[in-house]
Amino acid sequence: GYHGYWVQNYDRVNTHFGDWQAVGELSRELHARAMRYIEDITLNDSNPLDNHVFGCLYRSVSADQVLVDSYEDDFGLGPIRAYKHFQSDPRCQQAEMESDIYWSYWQLHHCLLADLSGYNQHNRIIADYLVDAGRRWMSGGADDFRLDAVKFPFPEFIARFTNTMIAYAQQSRRPAPYFVGEWSGGGVGDPKSLAFANAYSFFKTNIFDFKLSLALNQFIGGNYEDPSQQLSAQGLDALLQQRVAAFNGRDDWQGTFIDNHDQMRTLVRLQKLGVEEAERDRRLDLATVLLMTVRGIPVIYYGDEQYLAYYDDGHHTPPQDINSDNDDPYNRPGMRSWCRNTPAFRIIRVLADLRRRSKAVAAGSYDPVYADNDVLVFERRSGNEIVFVAVNRGATATISIGGSLDLPPGTYRGLLANTSVVNKGNSLTVAPGRAVLVLGPLSAFVVESKG
Repeated sequence: GYHGYWVQNYDRVNTHFGDWQAVGELSRELHARAMRYIEDITLNDSNPLDNHVFGCLYRSVSADQVLVDSYEDDFGLGPIRAYKHFQSDPRCQQAEMESDIYWSYWQLHHCLLADLSGYNQHNRIIADYLVDAGRRWMSGGADDFRLDAVKFPFPEFIARFTNTMIAYAQQSRRPAPYFVGEWSGGGVGDPKSLAFANAYSFFKTNIFDFKLSLALNQFIGGNYEDPSQQLSAQGLDALLQQRVAAFNGRDDWQGTFIDNHDQMRTLVRLQKLGVEEAERDRRLDLATVLLMTVRGIPVIYYGDEQYLAYYDDGHHTPPQDINSDNDDPYNRPGMRSWCRNTPAFRIIRVLADLRRRSKAVAAGSYDPVYADNDVLVFERRSGNEIVFVAVNRGATATISIGGSLDLPPGTYRGLLANTSVVNKGNSLTVAPGRAVLVLGPLSAFVVESKG
């Protein structure tokens, strides 16, 4: 088998993707388009201890030089072993039988993630090797970092890594890197993840908001969800308000997403719940609008803009298990098409432009306006700038909104009118003291005002 996360040498570029010259060219092309290059780095583990290369680790840019022979034979780097070896401890044996969501801090930092060879960052040579790797990739063109499996390395090492990269950027007269860590299950209601994210002054790391991802999927699933897992627009609104307090006001810096490489694609999830194809696409569009307009740094999983999905995995998942199951490796199919005119692509393009020019949607407050079972309406505000957002997962809705919306009187068609047929007929009519919002089924509406 082969897996992109099964690292063997941090000093060399995977030959499937080119060489250091290609990495530099990628960085330059991104910068020419006002984009930044975020490098995904594994600070927790190398490769499986029981297959592939059995934990063998190399160094050197010019040729592979053995740093660690294997997971079992890792005695050559001083008095402390290169990998963690605590699997015979009763606490790690217990950890193997339950989700890491329930692990203690000791278990998180000592027990192995699956069968991966977990680094012992208390070994100075290993720690230096990983820090040097970060500097090398920044020198090669990386600007920012996604920290894989960030809950598992020894915490003080995470702080050393991020602060060293920040210092390196300053020495190079470059902007400080943005760090976002994969803390599976993290977000509102997960105390350990919040404690980590809220210790930003020490760790300098944000996290991916898995709880928000779950909520977005449950909301667009609507009545197709198992009754015990359904989430109304009112429930989603409550979570969006809780996020602000839970992250100490830094929720706008956390990574947000709908689906990712470790979980079932949203379209496949909806298909397993019994949603027909056209409706699946429209429900994903609703999640995309929300992702691009709520507080956070949105991350679009590749292919969602093309409605990429693999439905023939031959695996049945009942509704009550839809949020704990996955369809790996079918959630990572190759791209089958590329079209700039899909509704999803157009929605992302319009809202990415909005985020670029509007501080309100990029970093403004979240202010609820209206919520019922199917419709969520909110504003994003920054100074005099306002972005008004509405999503409807149900039937056609006409909503009267009392009070002032701080929008000039008139009728608005919104920014999304030309992105999809279902959004074309939506409107907001504003008059002194009241407004009327008309939303078609499975549609969304966004309008901005500079005040």
